[in-house]
Amino acid sequence: MTDPITPREDTTPRPATMPIEHTGGTRLRASKTARVGLIVVCLVVLVASAAVASGASPAPSPDGASAAPAASAAPGKTGPSWGGQGGGFGQGGFSGGGRVAGGPDIGRAITIAKIDGSNVSLKTDDGWTRTITVTGQTEIRIGTQKGSLSDLKVGDEVNLRETKNSDGTYAVTLIVVRVPTVAGTITDITTGGFTIKQRNGSTKTVTVSSSTDYLIAGSTGAKSDLSVGTQVQAEGTAGSGATFAARVVHIVPDVRSGTVTATTSTTITIKSRDGSTPTIHVDAKTTYRVAGTASATIAAVKVGMVIAAQGTSRSDGSLDALSISAGKFKMHAKDLPATAQPSPPSG
Repeated sequence: MTDPITPREDTTPRPATMPIEHTGGTRLRASKTARVGLIVVCLVVLVASAAVASGASPAPSPDGASAAPAASAAPGKTGPSWGGQGGGFGQGGFSGGGRVAGGPDIGRAITIAKIDGSNVSLKTDDGWTRTITVTGQTEIRIGTQKGSLSDLKVGDEVNLRETKNSDGTYAVTLIVVRVPTVAGTITDITTGGFTIKQRNGSTKTVTVSSSTDYLIAGSTGAKSDLSVGTQVQAEGTAGSGATFAARVVHIVPDVRSGTVTATTSTTITIKSRDGSTPTIHVDAKTTYRVAGTASATIAAVKVGMVIAAQGTSRSDGSLDALSISAGKFKMHAKDLPATAQPSPPSG
């Protein structure tokens, strides 16, 4: 039978958990009271829409079948958003190693050796090979973006997701081409791109073009959303060198959180922990998640609710919200962080 490929560590781009420095606001910390911790967990769960969970890959089942694949988000240019578990690429469900039924050694990189029509031959550097057939049901992604068979190239390093058929064979349902990424805080913006300061203190020049996509909180953004101090992660191509050519730029959204004090049809006023009262602007593009309400709109956001809003900041400190999560919790605004930013994954 067609041999399964067991999970290996995945380093596919994870914009929703970028390991970059935090320059604004207070991180959520374990030293908060139990009450605050519970509320923060609720807010983060609500805010999370499509990100990446870090953790160990599942072990193969006793009969040699691959681990059950996790559900994937619908592909497209929306990509994963800043937050919790969902549309990004974590480790669970992906394959690429393990000496099971002739599979490659754990940790071995799988690369494309040959493409012949819809047949894609795979190999590892220890001699393992396998040919798979790409069908209309096979999802292909280049990094976090939707791709097609024509986007695959010999030499691409890939991750796979597969399912076990009723006859005991295995069918690959997802192919993800691993692409290089850079992440950091923007220090300068030019007409041709921007410069970032990376976590290790080094700088990187990122170039953009008319075909570069910008994504923020799961929505389509633009280069105009960038400013000095903005945190980003950029996906490039295999040829990226000293200057990094960005194919996709994921923008970390700004966050405002607190207790709702007033609402109109286009604004929400909140009181933050630091006593400030920022205004949150909403429009037809804003999405809502309100505890206990299906298909929520701004009408479901009530005075006294605790909310977390993601979006882009205006010069006056107000926020143009792309997404809002809200609920009725027994707590005070002073207990909330001034800006509830998700922390990077541990490990």
